[in-house]
Parts: sequence; structure tokens; C-alpha cells
Amino acid sequence: METRCIQTLNTPLSRAQGFGRGGRLGHPEEKYHSGQEAVMLPRAVEALQGHAVRTVAAAKHHTLAVTADGALFAWGRNRDGQLGTGMGGGSGGAGADGYPTPRLVTALRPFTCVGTAAAHCHSVAVTSAGALYAWGGNRYVAVQRIQRVRHELQPHRARADRVVHDRRNAHATVLLRSIQTV
Repeated sequence: METRCIQTLNTPLSRAQGFGRGGRLGHPEEKYHSGQEAVMLPRAVEALQGHAVRTVAAAKHHTLAVTADGALFAWGRNRDGQLGTGMGGGSGGAGADGYPTPRLVTALRPFTCVGTAAAHCHSVAVTSAGALYAWGGNRYVAVQRIQRVRHELQPHRARADRVVHDRRNAHATVLLRSIQTV
């Protein structure tokens, strides 16, 4: 059984514990992100020190965190580009397989992120202006674009108004254009 816990306290200190294969806990030691050992007690995620984390989204192999100032951090496995760093999806190079510690998603830095969701192979974020951005694996057309591509390695604006994450399906994040009552 693989479990982990990410704890946010609306303070500059966030903690993570559990089984961290692929770097999803945010701790830099090889013994944790290789899966050789588990982190048994909550431990500070050092790369987030000084950032008040407001919300966290955790998928099977990667984690996202939105800070009080609207920055989005991502870490863990990146095989489908789900970290939004411009690497992954077979692109090769440093960071293509992932990062064991949080990295700023620089493509979203001009915006203030207020929410995020993480699925098995893709990620989404919503900004304070209500814009939605999606990136990562696109096998199931999770990242809605004019051109169908296998991987979106950086966040792209999605054509929708609201994010609804279905936790029962690791491959789906539903993006709704509008909500109407009947």
C-alpha cells in the first residue's frame, strides 16, 4: 500500500510523510524518492520553507502546491510533462523524469494561482482571474487544445470556466465551460 500525507498549516512550514517513490514527497534524499525508505514522521519540505502553502493537490506520482502569493510549485515524476517545467514526455534532459523537490512552475508566474488539481498524468491550475491552465499527458484529451498532441510540457490555457476533479478516475479532470441550472 502506498500512502503519503502532505500537511499545510497556512504557515511557512509544510510537512510531508509516507512512501515517496518518484520524489512526490518533496524530500531530496535518494533513499526517500527511490522508494527504499518511507518517511515515518511528518517532515518539513525544505524547498517550501518561507512559502505559506494554501492548497496541495496530490496525484499518484506528483504533487502540486499553491502558495499564499499565488505561486505554483510542482515535484515528483514528470514522464508525461505533468510538472509543467517544459521537460518530460520523452523530451530528455535534466528534469525530464522529474524533480524530487518542489520547483516553481515558471510559465504560470505572471498569474496568481488560486487552485490546482493533479491527476495521474496531467495537472491543472486556476488563476485569480478565473483562467484555467492544463498540461501533461493528453492521451485522453485531458489537455484541451486545438491541436491534439501527446504531451503538453508547459501550462496552456484551457477552454473552460471551472475545474472539477473526479478522484475516482486518475486519468480525468473535468473542465466545464459553464454551469447552467435547469
